[in-house]
Amino acid sequence: MSVSTYHHNTTVTKPVNRIGFLLLDNFTMLALASAVDPLRMANQLTGKELYDWYTISENGQTVTASDGISVIPDSSMADAPLLDTLIVVGGVNITRSFTSKQIYWLQSLARKHVKLGASAQARIYLLRQDYLTVISAACIGSASRLCKSAILASVVSTTFL
Repeated sequence: MSVSTYHHNTTVTKPVNRIGFLLLDNFTMLALASAVDPLRMANQLTGKELYDWYTISENGQTVTASDGISVIPDSSMADAPLLDTLIVVGGVNITRSFTSKQIYWLQSLARKHVKLGASAQARIYLLRQDYLTVISAACIGSASRLCKSAILASVVSTTFL
C-alpha cells in the first residue's frame, strides 16, 4: 500500500528576480536611478517583492558618480550575491573606467547564464569591444511590461542625452 500526501494550501511563489548594478568610476547617477526606481515601483504597486537589487563595485569600495555623489556599494564583485541579471552602469570617460578584472567577471557571469545588460556609454563600449553580444534589461513577473518599458526608456534616454 502506498501513501501519497496532498497539500491543500500549498502556494508556489515565484522567486525574487535578483538584479545587480556594477557601478563603474564616474557612473551616471541618472542611469542607476532610472533603472532602480521602476523595480521599486513594481514591488510597491504589486504589494509583492518581485525584485531585489544590489549595487556592486570591483572591490566593495565607495564609487563616485559623475555628479560627485559617492555611493557605498552593497558588495564587491567577489562577494556579490547570486544574480539573475547584472547591469553595468557606466558614465564619463568609459574607456578608462573598465578594468580587466571587471571584464573577466562579466564573462564569468555570462558563462553562468546571468543576463547581462549595460546602460548608456557602458553598453556602447562593451559592444564595440565585443565583450557582450546581446544587451537586455529583462524584468520578470506581473509588472514586467511596466518595468521593461521604464528600464528601456531610461537606457534609451540616457544614451541620447
